[in-house]
Amino acid sequence: ESEIRLLDASSLQCIDTWSPSTTDLMMDSSSSMATRLVTVAAATESGQIVIALRGGLLLYFIITQEESQGPCKITLVEKQKLQREISCIDLNPFSSLQNSTNDPSAMDIDTTGTTTAITKKSSMVAVGLWDDFTVR
Repeated sequence: ESEIRLLDASSLQCIDTWSPSTTDLMMDSSSSMATRLVTVAAATESGQIVIALRGGLLLYFIITQEESQGPCKITLVEKQKLQREISCIDLNPFSSLQNSTNDPSAMDIDTTGTTTAITKKSSMVAVGLWDDFTVR
């Protein structure tokens, strides 16, 4: 695939799309569409998205909303070119306090028996590279 689509969870209607352009990626106009294909992607409930494009380009996005009831947008925040092809990515909000009552990302159970989760942003992304056998 060559684009990100933001869908409404209830209606499944497309709210916004993002696709790589030569301007966004700082590529020359001779770059083929094959170098712009999404190879892997990860996202969080807090509106963070990370994708890898063919050629080792890692892109970080957030979902933004300018007005409280306005439309949501996919916003490119950062990009990084790695030396090898990206094999896998994980955007899970890591915490050294997993399963601890002091962990703000842990689920809380209220007295009515319903469960609520506190959405936490990830401060890092794990990236695996082909032919390198490393995680960065």
